Amino acid sequence: MLRICTSVLLLSAGPAFAQQDLGHRFTIAPSVGQAEVGDPITLRFSVTLHERDLVTDSVPRPGELPEGVRILEVQKLARRADRALEGEARVAVYRTGITAIPTFEIPFLRVSANMRGTIRSEPARIEIASVVPPGNPPLRDLKNLAQAGGVDWLPIGLGAAGLLAAIVAIRRWRARRSRRAEEHSSIGPSVPPRIDPYASALARLARLDPTDLPGAADVVRDCLAAAAGIPALEQTSSELLVALPAHLNGRENRNRLATLLADADLMKFGQGRPGPAVGSSFESARALLASWRTTAGQAPGAADATG
Repeated sequence: MLRICTSVLLLSAGPAFAQQDLGHRFTIAPSVGQAEVGDPITLRFSVTLHERDLVTDSVPRPGELPEGVRILEVQKLARRADRALEGEARVAVYRTGITAIPTFEIPFLRVSANMRGTIRSEPARIEIASVVPPGNPPLRDLKNLAQAGGVDWLPIGLGAAGLLAAIVAIRRWRARRSRRAEEHSSIGPSVPPRIDPYASALARLARLDPTDLPGAADVVRDCLAAAAGIPALEQTSSELLVALPAHLNGRENRNRLATLLADADLMKFGQGRPGPAVGSSFESARALLASWRTTAGQAPGAADATG
């Protein structure tokens, strides 16, 4: 209880009493004795602590600033070998005459007594000189105003020339664009050339191996899908024979298609080897496509040329 009462009395006492009795000392020394208005002034800090005390903040906080004083920078305190702390701050004063240096504070802690307090810097002063000569100097006449030069036409001319060149370039670009649009509209939309599915199928068939009956059957199915719109690739052989259009369903062509599909399915799904009649089936596919091409109104000579 006695320790708590002592701590409360110490904290409620004035700064001078606390710093003298607790063994603290916080001095500020200006780097110069005299400065002019607005000059940066360096303040050097020196803080001496009691051996049982620690500071709880390394940057001193300024107290109430006198009129005309401005804080420019406050650096962190650095510890010396003797446990003393030192640091610097920069201020500027904008009032002439002898001016008080602003006070700074730093908090401390005494762990053994569980006591906290504030160390306040000792007062210091500096003399600020005026930048205007002393006394009442006479006023000087103003110099005659310099003659103003004429208008500088060079940048104006360059700007006008650049603007004119930009206008001409834009007009030419628009004229070329208009001519291209007219040419495109006069030509009209291009019509893609009509593809002959039978000629394409004959050309594909010519590149196959004569023993590749499944490949020949796929070529015929693709041709029917492209020429007659039949989903020949998804249909079975029997379904394809039923869906064959009437103009392509001649008796000889139907037999050729049935033989080709049966031999191709046997070779593809039955793992059959090419027999002696495989060449005849392959030639049946060629004859089938040529016959369909003739029936569809194509020139019969073209089929012979592609095949």
